[in-house]
Amino acid sequence: MSQWPGSKVADSWHKDNRRAIGRTGLLPAAFIDYFTRYNDEYGHLAADTVIQTFADILAGTFKRASDVVARVWGEEFLVLTHDSPTGSCQVLTNRALQELRTAKLEHVAAPLNIVSVSAGVFHGIPDANLTLQIALSRVDQILYAAKEAGRDRAMHSDELVNNVRPAITPDIVALAKK
Repeated sequence: MSQWPGSKVADSWHKDNRRAIGRTGLLPAAFIDYFTRYNDEYGHLAADTVIQTFADILAGTFKRASDVVARVWGEEFLVLTHDSPTGSCQVLTNRALQELRTAKLEHVAAPLNIVSVSAGVFHGIPDANLTLQIALSRVDQILYAAKEAGRDRAMHSDELVNNVRPAITPDIVALAKK
C-alpha cells in the first residue's frame, strides 16, 4: 500500500498509458462512510483497524500483478487496473463492499450501524487526452454521486460527463457473491 497515488498509481498510469492506447483503464475509488464519526466514537486505534481491514479486503479482491491499490487520503482508497472489462471491475468493487458488510464492523454513529463504503468506478481508454488528473477528477465525481445516492453503494460511468449509474445489476449481484 502506498500513502498517496502520486507513487504507485501515477507511475503505473504513466508507464501503462504509453503502451495502453486502445486498452481499458479502470479507476475504482472507495471512501469509508462516516469515517470521521467512527474516529470520534471509537478512537484512532479502532479507526486504523477499519482502514487496515478495508485495505486488506481491496488487496485481496484486486489481486492481479498489474492492479495497484493505494490509500490516497485518510479514509479514501484508489485502485488502478488495466485490461479489465467494465463488468468485472464492477463485480470486484461490489464484492469488496459486500465483504466489508459481512465483516459487520460496528459503527453506532452510522445509519446502518456497521462500517460501509461508497465507491465510484470510472472506465476509460487511456490516450493523450485522458490524463491521470482527468480520470481522478471523474472518478471522484462518480464517488460523490454514490455518496449522494445514499452511501453503501457503488456507482459507475464510462463517460467523462454525466451518465452515472449504479454499478449493480442482478448479474453483478450474483457474480459478486461467488
